[in-house]
Amino acid sequence: MSAEIAEARAVIAVMNAEIKRLRSVAGSSRVDLIDKLEAAEIALDAKDKRIAELEAGGWQDIETAPKDGHEFIACLPRQGGVRVLVRWDKLHACWLTKGLAISLFDGDLWHPLPAPPSLPNKEDRNG
Repeated sequence: MSAEIAEARAVIAVMNAEIKRLRSVAGSSRVDLIDKLEAAEIALDAKDKRIAELEAGGWQDIETAPKDGHEFIACLPRQGGVRVLVRWDKLHACWLTKGLAISLFDGDLWHPLPAPPSLPNKEDRNG
């Protein structure tokens, strides 16, 4: 189990305990408690969704791939699981990899690119 999944599960346990605590609190206004419960449940749902993504490896059906021009990683099982950087070209209404049109099919998968690493600020680089 990855550290991120373990951390998410720990957060969920804490949130479940908080939900139980809020339900048992006497003296708070009903509206305030409902607002807090709803916020906790929304956060809990987001964590559950993130765990499912992590456990599934984060790969999604190609039908859900973004068509906004941003690059993502595509996995092509019909070509031995090769992975390529792909983006949607709005002008030509097609998928591109390395400037060439590519066909993506049912069963192909996509994954967002990871965030770039943090770069040291200019002062840190100059010592």
